Amino acid sequence: MTSHVAQGESMAEGLSQRTKEEVDACREAIKSASGSLPAHFNLAMAYIKLDWFKEASDELNIVLDLEKDYVPGLYWMGQVQGRLGNASREVAAYEAALAAGMKPTIRPNGRPI
Repeated sequence: MTSHVAQGESMAEGLSQRTKEEVDACREAIKSASGSLPAHFNLAMAYIKLDWFKEASDELNIVLDLEKDYVPGLYWMGQVQGRLGNASREVAAYEAALAAGMKPTIRPNGRPI
């Protein structure tokens, strides 16, 4: 009988392998569709799944160069900058996302909207 820990490790390895395959597929899409916002955004999301935050930040910079007010890109840039320990960049990304039209999901008192 396989332990739950071993099953979890096996599942994590499988997810990691699938995510690496997603990275490869996104890189191929970028080669054939240079300047494609969706391709760069999807690659950034795959990097985030792998905890490759520097690479995700690089891709999100490309996304935001293509469309500076792209709310999902701004939101995820905030997430990535937080994981990289760049608090001022994290806050700036969230502020830009709000200015671009992102709807807050909590009130200032911390309660859901």
